[in-house]
Amino acid sequence: MPKRRQRQKRRQKVTSRPPQSQSVDPGESRASVLVTVAWTLAVTTCLMCQLAAVGGRLLLRWEPEARALYLFSQWMLWCGAGVGLLALILLPVVYRVRRVVPPGGLTIFAVCVAIGPILAIVLQHLR
Repeated sequence: MPKRRQRQKRRQKVTSRPPQSQSVDPGESRASVLVTVAWTLAVTTCLMCQLAAVGGRLLLRWEPEARALYLFSQWMLWCGAGVGLLALILLPVVYRVRRVVPPGGLTIFAVCVAIGPILAIVLQHLR
């Protein structure tokens, strides 16, 4: 192949635009995907905060004088409650903007995860 053709092919490769990325959900708008991702991240963060709070409480049983561990556990519980409240607020928005709603099992799991730290704080204060 002559050098001129090789140069032209190199230029074409450099100047050609990459293919447009296709949406994962072709029938959904970008806004609905954004709200769904935010809701999913809120639920996941709430679950991680709860696991950290429970882990802190379990470690506190072996080391009862660890004041920092108690504060960490409480902080994670309050963070989980805040993020859980955000997840509960986003849930009706997800149902409103999406054409295909999330599966029922996932929704029930998300509601249980979001309500968990709120109930734990209420029960702590009632005790």
